[in-house]
Amino acid sequence: MWPTKDIRQEDGIYRDFLKGMSEENMYRSARLHTWFYTPNDYYKAGLKALRMKEANVNVEAEHDRI
Repeated sequence: MWPTKDIRQEDGIYRDFLKGMSEENMYRSARLHTWFYTPNDYYKAGLKALRMKEANVNVEAEHDRI
């Protein structure tokens, strides 16, 4: 993959994995996944919130049941 123009740090780079598909007949946007820059603080806050929640399922008991 070669850039077609100069890029700067934290610029997004995209690749067309669905060449030839159009939105009109192929739901192109539903087949593409884009990469977004997400700050580490976002994940840290989400993990902290998850750890603060009280578990409502006993995972070990569920494992034994299954």
